[in-house]
Amino acid sequence: MFLLDEKSSPVYRRSFGLKTSYALGKGYYLLLLQVTYDGQLRQFSWSPTTSEKTLLWQRPRDRCDYYGKICGSNSVCSFEKMHEIPSCTCFKGFKPRYWWGWSSKEMKEGCQRISRLNCTGNGFQVLKNVKLPDTKDADVERSIGPKECRQRCIKDCSCTGFANVDLDCFLYSSDLVDIRTLQSGQKLYVKVDTSYLGKARRISETLIKGVIIGCGGTIGTVLVFTILWWCWKRIQKPSGETGNSFFISLSHLIQFLDMYFYLCYYYFLFIYFVFVCLNVK
Repeated sequence: MFLLDEKSSPVYRRSFGLKTSYALGKGYYLLLLQVTYDGQLRQFSWSPTTSEKTLLWQRPRDRCDYYGKICGSNSVCSFEKMHEIPSCTCFKGFKPRYWWGWSSKEMKEGCQRISRLNCTGNGFQVLKNVKLPDTKDADVERSIGPKECRQRCIKDCSCTGFANVDLDCFLYSSDLVDIRTLQSGQKLYVKVDTSYLGKARRISETLIKGVIIGCGGTIGTVLVFTILWWCWKRIQKPSGETGNSFFISLSHLIQFLDMYFYLCYYYFLFIYFVFVCLNVK
């Protein structure tokens, strides 16, 4: 510590120091707490033998734990690696509230329904291993199993989703907020129109595939019978025709078959691409 006069020359000087050392016994380790610039609290363990520190826990765990600030309502926040940007996914039957926000990675506005729910024709999208949404606006009913909980949400036109945990039924009646993926989370059932569910999509895909296969079989059968009829007509030697008619007919047949195989090739190539497009998730 220094005391300076007006000429910046020292008139009083005092110095002191304190040095303390600690020794850890074998098998002991230190716990370190760290507060980062963005407000995260982290706890590390430090081993004196290896001089390495190991992260034990942190709060928030990652950016998905910031309440409603990353993905907003009616969406799921996924976070795989520490330094990656979280990904947000709308529920089925929902769309981003503002497309410009999602394109610029500002996704906190969340998602909204594409069309309003009716009291009939609704099903549930099952979200597995997720953190349940905020229960601020949820009704909790005790000693109710999953089936009865589902029926109550179906009958209630204002119900937007439900969850059943240890025979406790959570019925949500507003936007679902603060949902994220977890390694061992809960099941959340989000009420959506059945037209957006995979079951309805599989039915429509099966119908389309059946129509394509049926049309292909019909076209193939017609082509085969056409070829047989054409061959029978051409091979028949009319009266007064020269002996070269057989070779002329054979040449025409080869040309026809060549054109037929080209048509079949492009037809089945078209069928293949249709199946590939239908099987894309």
